[in-house]
Amino acid sequence: MVGLTGMMIHSLAFCQKGIITIGAGPVMGFPVSNKNFSYYYKNGIGGSLQANIGMTKLGSITTKVFFLSMGAKKPPVTEKTSLTIIKGGYRTNFSDSRFFVDADAGFAKYGSGNGHFVIGGTVGYSFEISKGSYIDLFPSYSQIFGTGSNRMWLTAHVLYRFSLKNKRK
Repeated sequence: MVGLTGMMIHSLAFCQKGIITIGAGPVMGFPVSNKNFSYYYKNGIGGSLQANIGMTKLGSITTKVFFLSMGAKKPPVTEKTSLTIIKGGYRTNFSDSRFFVDADAGFAKYGSGNGHFVIGGTVGYSFEISKGSYIDLFPSYSQIFGTGSNRMWLTAHVLYRFSLKNKRK
């Protein structure tokens, strides 16, 4: 009986339908396409917020907000700048695994400038640290359009995420 119960708990661990999680954590950003940007600015550091709304056994709708601050490193640029990205998308776990992927789109803004369309994707791994609490580790890619050079960013996220509603009892 114990073995059967353990198997049922294991299979329920991947069920996301009806579960809402929120999370926050640090993020580091690295510009990868625009040589002028990376020549004048340092890599970014900041924070991120995320919410997942479970829609299916393996998938959830996601909303993400992250902010990066980049210091100036070469004249004539002497002031830091920032990047704010707001995206929504869909995340799915691989069957019977803590590995996940997601695709998203949204809005990106540099400093006080105009906003631009952004698309992105993520591949990551989720560690369950206690019932309903997780640490997600994931690199993320963002392609920002309409900036003249279509800037691309790689970001590294460490996210502590917890359930607001946990179906497992």
